[in-house]
Amino acid sequence: MKSQLRSILIITAGIYISTRIIDGFKIAFDWQTFAIVAGIIFVVHSLVGPIAKALLIPFSFVSSHIIDILVISATLYGLTFFIPQISINAYQFQGLATANFVIPPVYMNKPMVIVAAAVVIGLTQFVLNWLSD
Repeated sequence: MKSQLRSILIITAGIYISTRIIDGFKIAFDWQTFAIVAGIIFVVHSLVGPIAKALLIPFSFVSSHIIDILVISATLYGLTFFIPQISINAYQFQGLATANFVIPPVYMNKPMVIVAAAVVIGLTQFVLNWLSD
């Protein structure tokens, strides 16, 4: 029970971070909506993730994280139909430039926004799980 609650809290943190970083991904800022979305992502990820990973055992470590991103992306897309507080819109990413690292400006359509949100959620899950173990 403790690890499941920790997973839900980590997913909630990932959702919060992705709504702050990605302009096209918005969720109404109330903890009830965040908890519902995180709970649904947790349940779908817990049920579908192991099945998909078992089918792809012969593939590398990277493929398991790609499956995680696909599962989270599909779940986010499905949730937009059932939870009106979730809004996914296309937007123009302004780019990012630091010392020797440059990300050019790019137009992000809805599927790109969904995948970007899933990547941020997945990356947050990975880092926070790594830190908590």
